[in-house]
Amino acid sequence: MGKMPSKVVSLALVLLLVGMVGCDHATKAAATEKLAEGPVNLMPGVDLFYARNHDVAFSALSHLHLTPSPIVLAILPALLSIVLAVKLWQTRKGPPMERAAYLFLLGGALGNLGDRLARGYVVDFIYVHHWPVFNVADVLVVIGMGLFAIAKLRERRSPDADPGRPDPGGA
Repeated sequence: MGKMPSKVVSLALVLLLVGMVGCDHATKAAATEKLAEGPVNLMPGVDLFYARNHDVAFSALSHLHLTPSPIVLAILPALLSIVLAVKLWQTRKGPPMERAAYLFLLGGALGNLGDRLARGYVVDFIYVHHWPVFNVADVLVVIGMGLFAIAKLRERRSPDADPGRPDPGGA
């Protein structure tokens, strides 16, 4: 089976990225509208709960007693999004798992960046008890990190990664 033309792959990546960001923003819009009256219990231990996050993921900076300016909270994710877009472009002919990782990371970063730029905060709404409230963009970032970890583990286990290791198919 032949390889897909790079234009088709690029178009597919752009469409997937638009879909990821669109899904994130659609769910945040629904949460903003539908959860104004209060939380909704989905199942024991899982609620939909509207929250405004003026911090970074998991309110990490608040726990460190730091209060960054909203400008910093917009500039840093914007720079990170540029870096991720460049890495995604650079891996367009690389391992599919690594490409997927960058795609998910970029989708999550752009989803939350859009909130920061439009609202000055990020809308979070998924509450799994004993865990901070999060959103679809956060899920995309976690998936991206997981895929990236798997890609790096595969890379380390590859015979090409260890020049001292004999090639099992060689003579």
